[in-house]
Amino acid sequence: MIPWLRWLGQLSRLRAVRRFHALRDDPERAQEQVLQEILAGLRGTGFEREYRLDRVRCLTDWQRAVPLQTPVDHQREVERILSGDRERLFHDPIKAWAGTSGSGGTRKLYPLTAAYRRQYLRTVASFLWHLTADHPRAFDHRVLYLTGPSYEGTARDGLPLASMSGYNASVQPGFVQARYAAPVEAANHDDATYLIARCALRRRISFAVSIMPSGLLGLHQTMLARAEELVRDLRDGTLHGAPAAAAPLALQPSIEPDPTRAAEVERLLQDAATLPEIWPDLRLLSCWKAAAAGAMLPQLTALAPGLPIRDAIYSATEGWLNVPLSDTALGGPAALTSHLIELVPEGGGEALLLHQAEVGARYRVVVSTTGGCYRYDLGDIVEVTGHWGRTPELVFVRKAGAASNLAGELLDGAQVLNAAAHAGDAAFLVMIPDQESSPPRYHLFVEHDAPQAFAECFEEALRRECVDYGPKQRAGALGALVVHPLPRRSWDRARKLKAAQGAIEAQVKPPVLTSDPGWKAVLEHLSEGPTL
Repeated sequence: MIPWLRWLGQLSRLRAVRRFHALRDDPERAQEQVLQEILAGLRGTGFEREYRLDRVRCLTDWQRAVPLQTPVDHQREVERILSGDRERLFHDPIKAWAGTSGSGGTRKLYPLTAAYRRQYLRTVASFLWHLTADHPRAFDHRVLYLTGPSYEGTARDGLPLASMSGYNASVQPGFVQARYAAPVEAANHDDATYLIARCALRRRISFAVSIMPSGLLGLHQTMLARAEELVRDLRDGTLHGAPAAAAPLALQPSIEPDPTRAAEVERLLQDAATLPEIWPDLRLLSCWKAAAAGAMLPQLTALAPGLPIRDAIYSATEGWLNVPLSDTALGGPAALTSHLIELVPEGGGEALLLHQAEVGARYRVVVSTTGGCYRYDLGDIVEVTGHWGRTPELVFVRKAGAASNLAGELLDGAQVLNAAAHAGDAAFLVMIPDQESSPPRYHLFVEHDAPQAFAECFEEALRRECVDYGPKQRAGALGALVVHPLPRRSWDRARKLKAAQGAIEAQVKPPVLTSDPGWKAVLEHLSEGPTL
């Protein structure tokens, strides 16, 4: 990238960054400002009249006036909008709908407006400002940005339907999109991973971004598995490896013939080259590193030796909630100038404001935005790991449902992840509780070269992590762990099977600990059979 263009980008972010820094010691004031922004957007709406929000003057008033909203509650509001009540939640025109399957697989819709985009871009501005300051050479060349689809059809009202990441990439200015290693449209096709690899292999790439580590891992696996097709298409300027794409106009500049690069790629892929070997200019990776994503980090680190990996923003379609500030720390300070964030103690109790959060405590996240989510319960558990000024630093721990209590052992997903880390590197791992067996027990589905040996080390570590797990087994209240070996590349296959169940493939996340019947069916389909 031309140096002046990089610093122009930094200059464009400066206002948001200065506000973010200026309010770090006064999160209550920052959140009051966000509340006033939300109330201004609500003025004159049906939601304001129903909850008498014209009387709200402060954060405490807001908490008293608006009950906590579940995803089901919010979808009822969305249904009213789709049925014609366009100003139910705000007056801002809806630009598109973000479709999400979340972690549960049920399709939900969220309106995307200019006001909401202005909010979450403050989070992005602060994130990119610090990232660029630490890694200026990350933007020397193209950015490999792995997103979901930017177009998936239309909603009932005729407006476009997209994934949040795809929409955000597609509405960037043209000069920003010109820096992508593959056109945004590539993610809209059934064979998206192949198309992205085909485009990206022609480019010099200095920064790679994926929501989950699995995006980059899957891209590399596709390049190795389909090396012959990729080399031929790269040499000839064709797309025979993805004929359904039919070389749309947006892809054509990215698929010009390049025989020299094709010969180089052929040699690299034959040798199972790492990401920095394939793209020697690569300087930085960014993806989620906490919770289930953390279980995949050892594989990504091995695939990108020596490269720093920065935690990505803790974000959902409903809000962008923290700002990672370094390559070494998980999470980052709450996005206090973007959204109104409340924290409900994990054990129950009244919702707290950011300035009331305590280090070491875990909370359930409630978010309010200008996008129509008002006191919306995300169902996420986060931990406060420290403070940046007086602003709490948030790290995602697990979904609120990622816990199990078959016999009084009180097992949660974080304990499963910690045990897996002690046992070694598993490519993919999920634990499923079985209440039907007698006594009840857990099933461990694991992709590992030595699954039984891994399971023994894993269960030993789990007994240390979950203090009641071992005693419940010894008392006969909890049965022996059942191990199900999984074949290679199970995560890629699992994502496709979940997509066949109706989930959005780009948004499928490894569950680690789940009782979801859909995941159970997928894993049993993939499993090579149990070993006791």
